[in-house]
Amino acid sequence: MEFNENNDIFIQYKNNDMLKQSNKYEEISYLQHYDISSNKSSDVAFETRDSNLQQDLAIWAVQHQVTHSALTALLHRLKKHPCFSHLSSDARSLLKTPRQQEIRTVVPGSYSHFGFSNFIKRILTFSKDNINCVKLAVHIDGLPLSKSSQQPFWPILGSVLPHGEVFIIGIYHGNEKPADANDFLQDFVNEARDICTNGIDVNAQLLPAALSQHVAQSSSTAVTEFSRPKRLIDPSPVRHGFIPEEWFQAFYSKTGASGPYVFAISVGTYLASKELYVMEHEFYNGLSMLILCVTAIKMFGPKVAQFLDKEVDKYSDSLEESRNSEIAEHENLIAHEKKEQWRIEGQKMIMDIKKENIKMQLEATYRERIMQVYQEVKKRLDYQVQIQNLERQIAQKHMVQWIVNGVLKAITPDQEKATLQQCIKDLEALATKA
Repeated sequence: MEFNENNDIFIQYKNNDMLKQSNKYEEISYLQHYDISSNKSSDVAFETRDSNLQQDLAIWAVQHQVTHSALTALLHRLKKHPCFSHLSSDARSLLKTPRQQEIRTVVPGSYSHFGFSNFIKRILTFSKDNINCVKLAVHIDGLPLSKSSQQPFWPILGSVLPHGEVFIIGIYHGNEKPADANDFLQDFVNEARDICTNGIDVNAQLLPAALSQHVAQSSSTAVTEFSRPKRLIDPSPVRHGFIPEEWFQAFYSKTGASGPYVFAISVGTYLASKELYVMEHEFYNGLSMLILCVTAIKMFGPKVAQFLDKEVDKYSDSLEESRNSEIAEHENLIAHEKKEQWRIEGQKMIMDIKKENIKMQLEATYRERIMQVYQEVKKRLDYQVQIQNLERQIAQKHMVQWIVNGVLKAITPDQEKATLQQCIKDLEALATKA
């Protein structure tokens, strides 16, 4: 901090570790100017310097992997000084961390796409390597969140070769793996097609890009299957009988259609004029042999090629026939296995029927035993009723006999004689009336 004659303050930051970008800047200086007397400054210049300082702080935090809590604490300490009052007070504001991420539905879960263009630019911006083509390696695999959870997530990971830093391109999460691989990889394929077609702008330089590696898990667990490279059946196209077509295509993008011929003539003229290539008698012998070979190829080449193609077709057909026979045999085995599985399902039905029959037999036995219990209880109750009726009859009989005996004992002979005479009189009276 220094003062000048006008009572101004100059604050200069030099060789500060916090403001260094690794392998990018050797020295960074910031100059801030304040007027104590008038308390005025250039707002435009101050905002420009402040934005540069915030950008350098953000780069430093990302490079050194500073946590948000530590970066926020540093910003709070810096803001206490009037020189840094315009800095952001939160790490998320400084790093411009997005607060929302677009999430779209990918049946039967959700997918969030982060992209990979920004990651590629950030990696290549601080790279010392001279890269002429961006080669991207992609890895797709499903991972369970835990052993007890049935909800996997499927990250799409990427890295720029030969750098080892891995970044996340997109993440899928759901109860099951994505039902449609095209829907799952839609955003990734669109972005990859764009950079492969148009290239990617890194440090004001348009670099071509290509997908170099595609890594996925086995077909039983992965949703994407990348085709294997196939060996060419026919040779690559050539010009003039032996020069590969791809050599001409390599010149077209830089020199045009005449480039290969101009290059060949120029190099040949240079080699011959400098006697780097000496044309001895062997050269002319080779030239005559070349003419003979070209003539033979032109005259007999198509017939020989046709004959060889027929032989190749025969051999290929024999291999294909054996392959088809094995496929048919395996299909028959599969059909037989499915039929056996269908029969086993019938056995399951029989077992279910037998179980039902056993249940019915158990139910019938149970009801028979209940009926036996009912009958035994009824017999015992009937026995008790008969005993009570018999006791009542015996008691009634003895009571009647006891009453009759008591009445007979109470009648005297005089009463019996008087009663007998009264009965005779009553009979006589009745006989008279009759």
